[in-house]
Amino acid sequence: MWCYANCQQVELFLNGQSLGRQTITNYSHLHWAVKYAPGVLSAKGYTDGKVVAETKVETTGDPAAVQLTPACVAIRANGEDVNVITVSVSDAQHRIVPVASNLVHFTLSGPGKILGVGNGDPSCHELDVYIPQLATHSIPENTGWRWKQVPNIYDNRLAEFRTDFDDSSWDKTDVQSDNVQWNAEEQAVFRTKITVSESDLAAPALELCFGRIHNEGFIYVNGRRVGESNDPDVPASFDVKSFLHSGENTIAVGVANWGGPGGITKGMSLRIADHPILPEWKRSVFNGLAQILVQSTREPGEIQLTASADGLSPATVTIQSQPCAPRPLVP
Repeated sequence: MWCYANCQQVELFLNGQSLGRQTITNYSHLHWAVKYAPGVLSAKGYTDGKVVAETKVETTGDPAAVQLTPACVAIRANGEDVNVITVSVSDAQHRIVPVASNLVHFTLSGPGKILGVGNGDPSCHELDVYIPQLATHSIPENTGWRWKQVPNIYDNRLAEFRTDFDDSSWDKTDVQSDNVQWNAEEQAVFRTKITVSESDLAAPALELCFGRIHNEGFIYVNGRRVGESNDPDVPASFDVKSFLHSGENTIAVGVANWGGPGGITKGMSLRIADHPILPEWKRSVFNGLAQILVQSTREPGEIQLTASADGLSPATVTIQSQPCAPRPLVP
């Protein structure tokens, strides 16, 4: 057992029995050979023969509960203030279990957010930061496509790009196939209609995704140009949420091929971004301890952080996010 102290002497005790008093020299340490026994290992420091310091460590029981100890009870609602909260696993007598490695899960409510978690274990491979996951689903839009060769797709006033253009006499085509529509160095317009619901429009993002456009393509939605594609070897995606409306929408694609086959292949789909899946914050304790960082938003109120682990009693701590004056602008 090693002991560091700035006292003159230190006496070590195991379960109340003295293991001897030793005199310490400056910038050094003391040590005792101690046979392990469960219980209490304590030390007393002496200066001029008087006890001036005491400490102890105890043998703990099995993990029983999670504890949360915030660095402060209140933070400022400025969107910047941070509170560091110590997470510990304790036994039934509220003593930190130094060999505990339980996985602790965290939930937070109120005007705050979790910035990160940590446990000080250099060999731990768990994440320090959990990022919301963007979930998406796609609707294939490969039916109803028609096409016709035209002289010049580079004229954005072309009637074939407009919503009210009648393409019923055009040839039908399969844009899902790997086969291109033509081989000559010519140009053509492809058209279809897609239906979008109000719930689709409420999504965070809507994208038109093309498998391949050979070779150069200009994409129009409801008569408005949304983008272009210049690489036939990679898929092309376009943010079209602001161009769509509830009900039927017209999609027109002008395609020019300047050296090889031309057309649309590998299909088109409408990709809808669902609302983000909130991350599940968690961290294993190391030597019975971990930390979690909570940051305020700009809204005042109560922030509640709850920590739970399988087989252990959970813990909840409340942090007050207090109104504060805005930071003055620096001229």
